[in-house]
Amino acid sequence: TKHLDALIHHCIETWHVVAIGLGVPGIVDDSNYINRRDLNTWETHEIGTQIKNTYQLPIVLENDLNAMAAGYAYRLADAENADLVYLHINQGCLCAGLIVAGRVLHGASRFAGEFSDMPFDASRTLLDVLKQDADGAMLPVVIARILHILSCVSNPSLVILGGERLQTRDLPQLLKKIKQCMDQCIPQRMQPKIILRPEFRDDYLLGLMKLSIEQLVPQIINQYGSDEYGNH
Repeated sequence: TKHLDALIHHCIETWHVVAIGLGVPGIVDDSNYINRRDLNTWETHEIGTQIKNTYQLPIVLENDLNAMAAGYAYRLADAENADLVYLHINQGCLCAGLIVAGRVLHGASRFAGEFSDMPFDASRTLLDVLKQDADGAMLPVVIARILHILSCVSNPSLVILGGERLQTRDLPQLLKKIKQCMDQCIPQRMQPKIILRPEFRDDYLLGLMKLSIEQLVPQIINQYGSDEYGNH
């Protein structure tokens, strides 16, 4: 928090800041975000409320994977009609940003894309399987399982794949194994194109900027008046 406050102070002193957009690694709940500790225990981080009260500026919080997905979609030639999934396989979670018809899919409780609880078998979730998979042999199977369900539900044309668990892998070999697993359960006509993308920073920053502008412009106009900002 101290580093974030220092950054915000620097930005405010350097530029004319009228709003703040912030990406967070959790479920966005209004001006805050939450992480789950067990099935029904949640930890709330009131970072958005604190920043808003401290700086008296409009603020938007967005999930980091949603920002990455929006950033990648924004680069596409037909961004307004993009259907894609930006999937990250990390050490402690499986999560994704979903773009449907060019828009971020948040879900009724803003939980869309939280795949850690997806069942693998009668007693284990996908995350349970990965935690027990020391040598990574089950990684292609888990990814193919996610893509199988996504293909049946939303049928994305693109899946962008990254995350911590892929950083030490032979990516071409991993992609080959994922495709072999997909061929066993997903008709080829339904299969998405998979793009391996270990570097996500540019997608993240571009998407956060885009989503923040979409949500903040009405707030800025409302706070400062249309005379000053309505034509910008």
